[in-house]
Amino acid sequence: MIIGDLVILANEHVYEPAEDSYVLAKTVESYLEELCDTHRGVFVEVGSGSGYVSIYLLTHTNHRLYGVLTDISPCAVSASWSSVKRNSLDMHVDVVQCNSAQCFRSSFTSIVFFNPPYLPVEEFNDIGIAWSGGSDGTVVWREFFTDATRICIKNLCTITFILSSAQNLLKILDVALNTCNDIEIRECNVFFYETICSAVVRC
Repeated sequence: MIIGDLVILANEHVYEPAEDSYVLAKTVESYLEELCDTHRGVFVEVGSGSGYVSIYLLTHTNHRLYGVLTDISPCAVSASWSSVKRNSLDMHVDVVQCNSAQCFRSSFTSIVFFNPPYLPVEEFNDIGIAWSGGSDGTVVWREFFTDATRICIKNLCTITFILSSAQNLLKILDVALNTCNDIEIRECNVFFYETICSAVVRC
């Protein structure tokens, strides 16, 4: 599929970019612009799916960044890597098959972002893993967030993620605020069936 000036490759087992993906990409782009223009470093996208968000950032910001993308699904890893290569970014990205960010050592990055599966269902098969967030929609989010705080450099850490009205939002806010300094809701889109928002947490 073609999204703007990007070519994104996916398959029936991979979550295709949708409104939540676009909101996440724009939010991370906006706070990167608040940093110094010469900012360098490694960012981590947990649960990269098709790779759209990272590819968007690498092609739409002036920052000299290197991306490490993870996904538990081999289909998503293949899609991310294929999309990265198709957009000629393979010298700026690594794609790793990994459960959340458990394969990384602690405290090595300052930027982590993710669009977790958030529907309050439990269908952790080859297809359902792309959208099943557990019984209250927060199970996968909590795993991603816990790993994100572990791999982030303390006092320099910015974690961005998508929230949905389908989740137990009070539980998410409680965990986030008890772990990090603050949480900021950046952008929300309202649909007839749900509201999605991007959140930026600094630790």
